[in-house]
Amino acid sequence: MSEFLSNEPMLDMFVFETAQNIEQLEKTILDGEKTSRFSKTEIDEIFRIMHTIKGSSAMMSFKGISSLSHRIEDLFFYIRENPETDYDCSVVTDLILESVDFISGELENMKNGIFNESDSTWLEEKLCKTLRTVKGSDAAVLATEDEETAQANDEAA
Repeated sequence: MSEFLSNEPMLDMFVFETAQNIEQLEKTILDGEKTSRFSKTEIDEIFRIMHTIKGSSAMMSFKGISSLSHRIEDLFFYIRENPETDYDCSVVTDLILESVDFISGELENMKNGIFNESDSTWLEEKLCKTLRTVKGSDAAVLATEDEETAQANDEAA
């Protein structure tokens, strides 16, 4: 649950910018699905968008959006760093669009003054499972390392 934000202009800017990023993400994802493979440019764009959403939502204390964005970022980081990776573009697209719907719902709640975050764990688990499928058994190690890094960063902050 995020604290009520007293700085309305920051919240308005967060909602506006995140909505714009989500719109661009949807376009990029759908463009990639048309060719059944994301181009390097599309992968870089998706990664950049998710990195931006992750950072801004963490700054605003929206941990669910930040964590979900981090999982999407993990998936596209792996795909970007391993261009020979075989993945089902349709499955990835569906999962990202499901995540977009989740984030859009959270933004709509914020616009309506509802700051109780919905649980994104189920969606994060689907992303981790997809990463394990794409990467193989080593993905569980990656997810564990990411959690340890995130905890260390939280403790350092």
